[in-house]
Amino acid sequence: MAADRAMDLRKLHALTGLVPLAGYLCFHLWETASATSGRQAFVGSVTGAGGGSAALWLETLLVLLPLGAHAGMGIAMAARDRRGTDPGSHPSRGLRNLQRATGVAALAFVLLHLGHTWWLKVGGGDGALIYDQLRSDAGRPVYLVAYVLGLTCVFFHLAQGVPAAARTLGFVRTDAGHRGLRVLGAVAGLVLWLAALNTLSHFAVGRALGGGGAPESVSAESDPAGEMAP
Repeated sequence: MAADRAMDLRKLHALTGLVPLAGYLCFHLWETASATSGRQAFVGSVTGAGGGSAALWLETLLVLLPLGAHAGMGIAMAARDRRGTDPGSHPSRGLRNLQRATGVAALAFVLLHLGHTWWLKVGGGDGALIYDQLRSDAGRPVYLVAYVLGLTCVFFHLAQGVPAAARTLGFVRTDAGHRGLRVLGAVAGLVLWLAALNTLSHFAVGRALGGGGAPESVSAESDPAGEMAP
């Protein structure tokens, strides 16, 4: 019975990570990537995709609650198995430990990001306020380092977690299939990580990675029509 409960917990942990969190992460990355086209594009994307109190309730129910459950179950399993040698659905015990470590770091980063931007939405702020906040803060060394490290942990955790979840849930049953999914996960994680850094670069310096030309200033983007000009 204990073994069955442990397997049920692993499956529920995998399911909460695979469906709502991985899916929302990809959506959120697509949503914020519009910033590379400028402030107005970002405002339009954020407003169209998630404006209003209804969207906040949906994010709470479909993202934040599953995130809390996923994190809580992960911590509980790690505490129970801290001296075990079973790698679970990972190729080795070392990779499983690394998955847990990046999970803790990713959770800390998500909490930082929520405190940085999501609470602005709760307070009634719109996409313009979120954009200006990120443009103001992302270039600061402390925030920039935290975001680079946090995004690295998030996408490493995703790249390893999706194949492991697929195996736990029985979607992949052979070692060859699992290896192939791990390769796809690594490639997809790398692409998504680079896309996230591309957006972060825009917020930090005013242009995407490898973009030409002089960076745009925060004041210029916040006042596109020139109302602040003397």
